[in-house]
Amino acid sequence: MEKHKFRPECIWNIDETGCSTVQTPRRQLAKKGEKRVGSIVSHEKGSTITLCGAVNAIGNSIPPFLIFPRVNVQEHWTLAAPARTLCDTHPKASGWMTSENFMNFLKHFYEHTKPSKDRPVLMILDNHASHCSEGAIRFCRENYITLLSFPPHCSHEMQSLDKSVYGSFQLYYDHALEMWCKDPANAGKQMSIHSVPQMVSYAFSKAFTPANILPGFKSTGMHPMDRNIFPDHKFTPSYSTDRPAPIPNRDEPASDSDSELLQTATTSPAPSKSDTFTSPKEIRPFPKAPARTEDQKKIKAVIFAILTSTPEKLSSQTVTITAAGPSKPKKLHYDSDDDEEANNVLENILIEQMEKEEGEFLETIEHEIDHEMAALRSSLSDVELETLRVGDFIFFKCNGKKSTGIVKQLMDGEGDFEIEYLKRCEKVKNKFVIFKNDETWSLHKEDIISLLTKSENTTQGTRRTNSGHVFIEDIVKYAA
Repeated sequence: MEKHKFRPECIWNIDETGCSTVQTPRRQLAKKGEKRVGSIVSHEKGSTITLCGAVNAIGNSIPPFLIFPRVNVQEHWTLAAPARTLCDTHPKASGWMTSENFMNFLKHFYEHTKPSKDRPVLMILDNHASHCSEGAIRFCRENYITLLSFPPHCSHEMQSLDKSVYGSFQLYYDHALEMWCKDPANAGKQMSIHSVPQMVSYAFSKAFTPANILPGFKSTGMHPMDRNIFPDHKFTPSYSTDRPAPIPNRDEPASDSDSELLQTATTSPAPSKSDTFTSPKEIRPFPKAPARTEDQKKIKAVIFAILTSTPEKLSSQTVTITAAGPSKPKKLHYDSDDDEEANNVLENILIEQMEKEEGEFLETIEHEIDHEMAALRSSLSDVELETLRVGDFIFFKCNGKKSTGIVKQLMDGEGDFEIEYLKRCEKVKNKFVIFKNDETWSLHKEDIISLLTKSENTTQGTRRTNSGHVFIEDIVKYAA
């Protein structure tokens, strides 16, 4: 906050909520003493539409973003929804938020907030996987949107929308569904997802108001900024998992400092005679989880972080230069898109490889985040092609993919070989078996990358386990 100086109208909180076609029954008027009181609902089990909303610290909101459990968008959805609502679908028709849906929401958010270099925007959200995709982070970096995620297990206290908006929204939404079910014109009908936009329009206008939005920001300490908004008793549930550090190896002798710490932790001062109050915590303390051990399986922790800041690296910003041969691939790590030093190193490597040997060619491929990678692959020379014999194992490319095969017929006048495909064995690394017996394919000489060396089988086994071909070269590393 001190670095970017975000203004209140630029501090936004976003979150999702579900809109079901089955309402939660409200309180019913019944005779005193009745134990079972029924209520009319639309379905026993209905469908759910996801609503993603965004509110800022001055009480404003943007039109909602709806995700329907369908593959194609219907035009009549937006007619009954609030003005300028954006409706989206799920590729698998589930209705849940995905990385692709969140990218569409970010474009919808950008259209209504218009962040700029002089007016950056802070977006506060949870750590759901769809919110932390590389495409979303890149879009926010390029459009002056700072993503700030909540600490783990804290959204129930720090999510402004959950504190004061979505509770009211669900109340009005259920009321709208109840009125729809009680309408004589809808007697015997079941509500479908096509009627949900109309219910959302009724509830959205009543729940997303400054009277509901502003208390949410105040109660979470976001605006006005209050670091001490949460009292101590709010942290009590974390007491049971507030465990000590991993226990050191028992085989190693404990140092003097470890002994002092252990003695300090296990001994407590004697109670004073003047102490007359006994806390219930001393009689029956809170349950405590066991200490973590060093050999415990490590789980990637979800952290509280500014996702768009420089220290948050993108995994796919690593560009790999791979040269055919036994040497390991060379890797360049990009800190940003405008990393001139890495680009210069990349260019020098390519020039050295192209000048080193004849017959090498450069193949450029495009990766998932629109980076271009250069992959250098060597092809066999004419002298090496003439030395090939029937039964030799080769590593080749076909239709953009790399594979292995056996030479069945030598090169003809047009430079074509007859080969037999080998498929990879899933259980054994670098082991290949014949794909289809007595079936060969034509392969041009320029598609042959290298000659493979078969390793000798020194293990004892059955005929089935000893079948197949294992090569000395690490083919898996070079296969595309």
